Amino acid sequence: MSQSGYATDRRVIHKRAYGYQKKDSGYVNRTVINFSVPFSSGALLSTLGDMLKWQNGLNKNLLLKAEHSKKAFTAYKLNNGEAFTYGYGWHIREISGAPAREHGGSVFGFKSMGVYIPGEDIYVIGFSNCDCNSPTKITQDIAKIVLEAFKNERR
Repeated sequence: MSQSGYATDRRVIHKRAYGYQKKDSGYVNRTVINFSVPFSSGALLSTLGDMLKWQNGLNKNLLLKAEHSKKAFTAYKLNNGEAFTYGYGWHIREISGAPAREHGGSVFGFKSMGVYIPGEDIYVIGFSNCDCNSPTKITQDIAKIVLEAFKNERR
């Protein structure tokens, strides 16, 4: 993962997208933030290619041991018995009846969403360089379209 790292405004990062926000007056540069504040919850940057390497590393248990992956990708019940569809870092959902894992991110000027359907090895990731446009819905919709195409192909 040579194209991923900790965000900084002090270093020139070749081909880095700049973040924007939408105000009543139109689009403006994102709010300046010291990236030590969000730390890992909003200061990591990557590319689509590196995110695919990340997903493949998760699939092959190169990043987490199999028993830890199982915990991360399991939905749990709260003490009151209510279902809680969040594993250790991933939302656990279904798309057209297929188990799916989702994880997104957001910081001033940027939003991201990744959807993985393990049964079909479908991985869709969306990046936005405006925090006014969440890629969540379109990423989920693309994953659903690809899943339905796989199902139709088998018929």
